[in-house]
Amino acid sequence: MIINQVVPGQEEGNARLIVETNSGVVASSTHEVVDALHRALEDDAKVLREWSKNIAKISRPDASLEIAKFLLEL
Repeated sequence: MIINQVVPGQEEGNARLIVETNSGVVASSTHEVVDALHRALEDDAKVLREWSKNIAKISRPDASLEIAKFLLEL
């Protein structure tokens, strides 16, 4: 995942999580985005595959359903 803009607040934590888990990078400028794309796709997309593997480990695809169920139980 390449994050090119981080909105202050909740997204800062999300961006930090992506970087800390090696699931992607924050690229603040067009030049950084292009560099990140090159790194992700070079060497048979080794970095991109690593990011995908790591993001799958932290993914919570049912998070919104879990939140809705929690709120209904209040």
